[in-house]
Amino acid sequence: MKKVIKLTDDTPMSFDPAKDGIKMPITGLFEKSVIVTNATVGKRAVKIYIPENAEAGDYFVVLTVPDGEDTVEWMASSGWMTMATQHNIWLYVMEPKDKRWGTIENEMPYIKQAYTNIFATRGKHYLTFATRYLVGYGAGGKALQMFAMKNSITVAAAAFVGASDIDENYLRIMSNSKYEKTDIAFSEVPMLVLLISEKFSGATAAVADYWKKANACVSTSCNFNGGKIYYQEKGSLSQFTPTSCSSVALMEKKRAEYADAALTEMIYKKFLSLYTRYGGFAGGNTLGNRPDHRELGVEIKKITVGDRMREYLIYIPQSVRRSNKAAPVLFYFPGSQQTHKMIFDISRMWEVADDGKFILVIAQGIADINHENWPVWDLTKTIGKNYDLKFIEALVKQIDNDYNIDPGRRYISGHSMGGMLSMLIGMNMSEYFAAMATTSALYIESFMGGPLDVKRDTTRFEPIPFWTFIGEYDIWPYDFNVNMDVKNTLEYWLVRNKAGTFGDHMSKKDGRFLTYEWTNENNIPMVRYTVTMNRAHSIIPKEISLIWDEWFSKWHKDDNGKRIYLDKEVEPI
Repeated sequence: MKKVIKLTDDTPMSFDPAKDGIKMPITGLFEKSVIVTNATVGKRAVKIYIPENAEAGDYFVVLTVPDGEDTVEWMASSGWMTMATQHNIWLYVMEPKDKRWGTIENEMPYIKQAYTNIFATRGKHYLTFATRYLVGYGAGGKALQMFAMKNSITVAAAAFVGASDIDENYLRIMSNSKYEKTDIAFSEVPMLVLLISEKFSGATAAVADYWKKANACVSTSCNFNGGKIYYQEKGSLSQFTPTSCSSVALMEKKRAEYADAALTEMIYKKFLSLYTRYGGFAGGNTLGNRPDHRELGVEIKKITVGDRMREYLIYIPQSVRRSNKAAPVLFYFPGSQQTHKMIFDISRMWEVADDGKFILVIAQGIADINHENWPVWDLTKTIGKNYDLKFIEALVKQIDNDYNIDPGRRYISGHSMGGMLSMLIGMNMSEYFAAMATTSALYIESFMGGPLDVKRDTTRFEPIPFWTFIGEYDIWPYDFNVNMDVKNTLEYWLVRNKAGTFGDHMSKKDGRFLTYEWTNENNIPMVRYTVTMNRAHSIIPKEISLIWDEWFSKWHKDDNGKRIYLDKEVEPI
């Protein structure tokens, strides 16, 4: 049996960010205390299992231990430890006090606090994926399912075994309660669910109907491992599921064995692992099929720059592999706390690359102890000392050397902190790229180590087309008449691109996108600013496709290094 280590702020780590890339800072079996203010709950804990080869940002499963089980023994006998080791997922295990779950009223404070702690108290020891998988058993699983009904936007997929005897009054409350800043009820948010019960009747049937309605399921079912699965109606819930992937699976099993390794394997491999999700706000929340990296030919490569080992993900569409034609390249930079694999999965960027026939390169930041070992980008150092700018320059040259790329069609983009890095690259290395675009990123002096004049190379001032997106409910106000960071960011690019003054913009509303556009003296669009309505600090797949279809695909550099807008017959800028 594995040794259980108490996880505290002082628990030592066993990795070097400069050499180990995005390896998880700790591995093994741990116990972490959960402090609950409710006096009836008492002292509680969770178990955490991180396999040896786990990486920061890997997928993970939240489990509730069945009544009467020793937690560590059950983690092993149920097959969950084996599943974690085989698939490089990690486990976050909620356990009852004295091996017996109490009433829902008494247990819900523990479930809520333990769930909150996944992100809030992880400290420097592990980095979570954007959303999680849930598997609940028995009484603890019932409490977890009730909690999930209020927090569906944080769950990629869930399975509940003998845990669906939920009172119909609670279901009515979920139908009448709404997510903050929206008119979206808790019961209207889809969440992929596998329910396993001895029989679906009464309360358990009502729970199944609740989830089928939330997932807009059709009335007819298909076979699923001896049970039934109801799929989402095609084209429904497009705000949440662009691929109409959602479903509800129902299985009737007599006295389901909670320590059945075969059941565990089925739950993970046949259901949970097929899906992913992103976005912690109901309006900007995307549920999708999880891509198979091996099937797609995704590669993770390494490059040494100075004394640091750096990683990047590369995806080459089959159409590009088969062609002798030089291909465009998009260099993309994830936000802080995000990894190359994570952003690849949640953005559905590979689909845009397939349609646009471009090579996708997603660079990886380095874990920073000053940011609790989150992967971050170097935004504060001056030009000559910035190790990430040196990494990007080396990466561009490496990609040029390794692949048949079109040097006139390189592009840069990023989200949040990665978008801020994209701006630094555009300011200081613009000769390499034809155009740039960002999401949820502004130039913020207090965050980026100084004013614009300090962070840019003043000898480089050629135009580089710039488009940025921000969410209506982002972490910064989007109104450029109110938020000086928005105004200062846009004014820099207006001046650099000779695109007039602030008041010279045109605007248009297209669905949920409100776009302001500034043109140069030849009426060529050089700066765009788009507010994505009803999203917070996240990206949605539609933004990625817009950036390619309406921006990058229209720009290139000619043999003399001049930028040309493909939609118009104009002289090189």
